[in-house]
Amino acid sequence: MSLHDDIQSHINDLQKLLNETTEPALIKKARELWEKEDYRFKVLKQFVASSGDRFAKQADPPKDIKPDNNEPENKAVK
Repeated sequence: MSLHDDIQSHINDLQKLLNETTEPALIKKARELWEKEDYRFKVLKQFVASSGDRFAKQADPPKDIKPDNNEPENKAVK
């Protein structure tokens, strides 16, 4: 592909993104368009795959953090 074709392809992708009305839809569409070409996705997938079961479950919350008693509790606003 020539540089002109690459730029035109990128402009077409950006025009497709302009049709999205919400941020989650915009992010999803960008991932659909660029996932195959964006090496950040490949690196992340390789990292997760090489980490085994490390990311298979949610992390446990830290045990050494205690709530601050000076903070007011969450109460309904009247």
